[in-house]
Amino acid sequence: MSFRPMIRVASSASRSLLVFAVIAGLALLSSVGVGVRLLAGTLVAIGGNSNPSSASMIQELGGDPRSLGSYPGSVGVAGHGYLDPTNPASPYYGYDFQKVGWPSQIPLTSGWDGKTTFEQSQQQGLANLQGVLDSALLTDGPVTVAGYSSGANVVVREMRYLQSIGSPDVDRLSFLLIASMNRPNGGIAQRFPGLFVPIFGVKFDGSIPTDTPYKTTDVSWEYDPISDFPNYPLNLLADLNALLGFGLLHSNYFPADMTGPRARPDYTDPNSNITYVTLAAPELPLLVPFKMLGVPKQLLDLVRPALKLLVDLGYDRSINPGVPTPASLSPTPQRLIALPFQLLNAVGVGIRHALNPSWDKVPTVSDETDDQTALAAATPTALPQAKTSTHAAQSAAEVTAKTATGKADTTTPADAVKSDPVEVTGAKADDATPAATEDETGGADPATSAEADTSSASASDDAAPPTRRHPAGTHRPHRTKTPAADSTTSSQTPDADSSDSAPSKAGGKHGTRDKDGAAGDRTPRSTGGAGESSDSDKKAA
Repeated sequence: MSFRPMIRVASSASRSLLVFAVIAGLALLSSVGVGVRLLAGTLVAIGGNSNPSSASMIQELGGDPRSLGSYPGSVGVAGHGYLDPTNPASPYYGYDFQKVGWPSQIPLTSGWDGKTTFEQSQQQGLANLQGVLDSALLTDGPVTVAGYSSGANVVVREMRYLQSIGSPDVDRLSFLLIASMNRPNGGIAQRFPGLFVPIFGVKFDGSIPTDTPYKTTDVSWEYDPISDFPNYPLNLLADLNALLGFGLLHSNYFPADMTGPRARPDYTDPNSNITYVTLAAPELPLLVPFKMLGVPKQLLDLVRPALKLLVDLGYDRSINPGVPTPASLSPTPQRLIALPFQLLNAVGVGIRHALNPSWDKVPTVSDETDDQTALAAATPTALPQAKTSTHAAQSAAEVTAKTATGKADTTTPADAVKSDPVEVTGAKADDATPAATEDETGGADPATSAEADTSSASASDDAAPPTRRHPAGTHRPHRTKTPAADSTTSSQTPDADSSDSAPSKAGGKHGTRDKDGAAGDRTPRSTGGAGESSDSDKKAA
């Protein structure tokens, strides 16, 4: 009896079982992958001016290691961006990345088609964003909407609309604003609320809703004139610094690193779910041209602390980023009184840097420190303390000062080597305690240890309050949208009319009724915003 036919049949059956097992395994892995993708969520991104396809948004906040001096050309690090779903360190790792197409037009800027107004562009962008967002919310995972510059203004308009209909999907919908003109304290739209600029057809529409229940992160470079405009525009040095910051900072958030140094501590508004992140500029914009021209580092180190102090006099950092703050004429008299003392201290720090190029300590002079010394100098009893707080700077410059008793206080060369001028941060405007000094080993000057303790206590008072949890999510009504609503900003701005290109959606998981239960079309209402640079501007900056 031959066993060959039986062996042949068994072999064929084994191969069939193996193929079936492979196919079943692949199908299982595919279904698991789809499930994970749905659970991972969706990231919806809308770019800025002259970026109709929202290209390169995946590389924003990319942590590009190149400095400001290497501009133009920074494009982020592929796979390392904060918004990059392929970056394991990104909070959006594995997310479905969706870009919003829109006109992205600002008259008289690069990429302008010669006819579309800013308001028409923003209204069409809002309609397009709503279409993509409604589709994303049909999934079961979390959804984040990210916008940059004028695209961030479109996102703010959507946030206003959602709040007007009862804040649906608050449990899984969040927002990320980059270089937003609507930042409460710093955004140019809130610095000059209601201002209409006819040449650009732009009306500044104020602040983001500061009481929004949606989890929101607002990111800005320090000295970005669109999202960190000076409080006091009469400070021409601060204005010039901001003007340079438009090309060096606002036009390029690719090098921005969300884990990098901050210009001020992150602040979470206790009355909302908004966290404000202010990233420290890699260099003072005023110094970048000189740096690119090859001016010696020692000379830049010499002038940087004093120059930064004068620029920061155009800002009031004692006001937290979540307080809507319009522009003002000038700093308080107390800050102006304290300016000579702070300037002397900054000069001392600059001298130390110039004489010690290897000293890695980066000098920073914050307005909180200015306010602290200013208030100390505002009273007769505090003036001697303010002078004492600058003693280290005078020592570094080998300067002899008189104390309040009229006796000479001469610093020896040995003391000058030991003394190390430093700055303190985190002081409130209400604090009247002058800044403490430290020696190079980190020890506090005995004469000012009490003030250092007080300053430390004041800094702890400035700690950001815990984030308030947003309320439970509400049912999101379906929207059949009119793509562009009549403009409510100004009679000088033509109304948007783009109904032919607006996306709409019939039916869906969210129903067809508004928050009051009445059926109706969705008509977005919003006002105009300010502009920003384009991708092409970034290359030319």
